[in-house]
Amino acid sequence: MKRSINNKSNPSAIVEHLIASMDEISKAKDDKTIYQILEELLIDIFKVDGAEIFLYEPKEHILKFPDWKEGPKYDLSRPSGLMGKVLLDMQPHHYNYAISEKDFDKNVDMPNDERIKALMYIPVTGDDDTITAMIRLYRKVSNRYSFLDEDISLAKSITPFLKKVIRVLKGSGEKRDIKKEAKHIEEEIVKNESSNTQDSNILLNVSSMVHDIRTPANALGGFLELLEDITEDKRVLEYIKNAKESAEFINKLTTSILNRVKYGDKSFGDTKSEVYTNKYFSSVAESFTANMSNKNIDYHIYIDPALPMKIKVNELKLKRVLLNLIGNAWKFTPQGKSVTVDIRYTEDKKGFTVSVIDTGLGIPKDKQKEIFEAFKQVEGVESETEGTGLGLAIVQNYVRSMGGELILKSKPDMGSVFRFTLPIDIVDPQRNVPEYCDLNKNIHIITGKGNTLSIRWLKKYIQDFGLPLSHVSIEDNYSGKASHTIIFENKLSDKILKEIENDGSKIILFEEHFLSLLSKEKYKNYPILSKGTYYGEKLFKATFHKPPVKILVADDNKINLMLLDAILQNERCVSDSVISIAEARSMIDRADLSGNPYDIVFLDKNFPDGDGDELAKYIKKNWKDTQVISISGDPDIIENLSSDYDNYIPKPFKKATIQQIVRDKQKD
Repeated sequence: MKRSINNKSNPSAIVEHLIASMDEISKAKDDKTIYQILEELLIDIFKVDGAEIFLYEPKEHILKFPDWKEGPKYDLSRPSGLMGKVLLDMQPHHYNYAISEKDFDKNVDMPNDERIKALMYIPVTGDDDTITAMIRLYRKVSNRYSFLDEDISLAKSITPFLKKVIRVLKGSGEKRDIKKEAKHIEEEIVKNESSNTQDSNILLNVSSMVHDIRTPANALGGFLELLEDITEDKRVLEYIKNAKESAEFINKLTTSILNRVKYGDKSFGDTKSEVYTNKYFSSVAESFTANMSNKNIDYHIYIDPALPMKIKVNELKLKRVLLNLIGNAWKFTPQGKSVTVDIRYTEDKKGFTVSVIDTGLGIPKDKQKEIFEAFKQVEGVESETEGTGLGLAIVQNYVRSMGGELILKSKPDMGSVFRFTLPIDIVDPQRNVPEYCDLNKNIHIITGKGNTLSIRWLKKYIQDFGLPLSHVSIEDNYSGKASHTIIFENKLSDKILKEIENDGSKIILFEEHFLSLLSKEKYKNYPILSKGTYYGEKLFKATFHKPPVKILVADDNKINLMLLDAILQNERCVSDSVISIAEARSMIDRADLSGNPYDIVFLDKNFPDGDGDELAKYIKKNWKDTQVISISGDPDIIENLSSDYDNYIPKPFKKATIQQIVRDKQKD
């Protein structure tokens, strides 16, 4: 029986609809009826033009419609298109301009050859986190609505219901009553739909202005992609990636504002997403590195190595808070002064504290409450700096909505400290940077005067890695007997480099001006720490007692490479990716010639130019200690796995499995 929900933001109506649908499902006499009930339900609660449910068939390793329904089949051993991208993190994603997306594939993402405008994919997993179904929702070009973040929240809220229905469709015989869990689902929907009204009074009549912002942001994103394609320097690629994320954030922010203005929808709900702490905080903080350098501000970024590797946060809301606080510090700090972003794990392990510290203009005591009001700035500063004074009013509300309180300490002409603490929601408790296993090392820091803050943070990181400060010395020149020597740019010379190398000490360069050593060929083979960037993990790798795990991924499917790259980039390893047997053979031989062979090779079986099994045999013949992992999509391979392989990982890949293999190798 088809029913309609007039307001999809009404949690009770959605829950009632879910309960009624499950009642119908429990009475259904065949799978076809169940499928149609679910299809109609999804169309109704998401207000879309169409819904499709693909079921996972493990024997064939494909996603397909039920046997009674004709339609396409998608090979998961060779994922592609936007659907393939969703397999990267097994989370719902929406694409409001689907055809314009770089990874759009009409053979995969075009439902029934419809003229579509927007797509949304909802992966459904089993108890072991493996894919069981993929749901695709679409809106035609004639549909004026776009998908919003609240649609993602709704999809996550009804996931328990979807899992039950998929189990029924896949023949588990389960037809349990959902009423027992209805209250929980309703609470999730209410939480994710909670209002966020603090800046609603300024959203009217801004649509044209927002469009003016989006256009250059889109152009910037495209230009950065071109630079990414033609740039090979790894340091520059890191900064391009951060800049692209900033451009993407502008698009997300402006989209939420436009939808709120146009339809009255809410921006920045309370949905949390999983982030890797180092990557998340560093990408935000480093988006100001160039501006700080151009203004000659002494900029420092500290991210506590003890922070859990992966946490859940309101990604957009927290990013907006950080951008406002760091942006204000940049605007209100004169040349020659300092700004520090300090992010720490609280001692009780129940939260994390963010401090943005500057030695800038400072704020008089009697003005400190006023600046948290909309459109208020410190009197006499408006003409000297950019901005409307709105940011801190929004920041305070956002911090409170996330469970914290923004605290200000400031003195005129001495600077300001903005600090807040948020409760921590841990996903992966492992430290984002580990402690040293080997404390038998001595680190010399060679520098001239004027680098007090840089030395302070270097010593802080080294101490956090577990090395007593008695093993660290600050010197004007090299005095010998150091396992590692950090040389500041102002002390660099051919003479000192030769002297240290002859002594056998490992050299690390400290760049005092952003990218100033980039063009100097003679320094390209040294680890480089750059002031104004997050360098904690680089410092650890450069001073660790053994090199990071070295990995090669060989697969002729680019989506598979993207997936593995996405998993590996957050592990302590270095990885290369190739799409052919010839490239893989070349990379393996090159690594052997350099005396640094691969520790792990993830290897597909079938390539246009050769057989993965032959390459596995070649690897094991020459490098017995190299671990070779089969990542073939052939479900029968496990029964015929060659002895040249150490392990087999089925597709789609599970993050936990890949991570465990790498972490076990790190312990060897």
